[in-house]
Amino acid sequence: MKVTPTDPRAIGQITDEPAYVVVLHRGSDAEGFRLTGTLSVHEVMAWAEARAAGRTVQVFVEVDTGDDRQALRLLGRAPASGRGR
Repeated sequence: MKVTPTDPRAIGQITDEPAYVVVLHRGSDAEGFRLTGTLSVHEVMAWAEARAAGRTVQVFVEVDTGDDRQALRLLGRAPASGRGR
């Protein structure tokens, strides 16, 4: 991990109500959910862990780039990556 100082005022826009995507993996099977109206990322992670039932958990935040939606990973890795959570 590399840590560098940054100026939080340099962020152009902050979204107070982001959408999150949770993907639960077991083997080659995956189940996805889109969560909105959450209080915090901690609530999303708790929701995901409560439903994992032994599955690998990935949590993403959606980013609208204007042309399409992208997802930034916050937690987890796809099972094929071999790196676990």
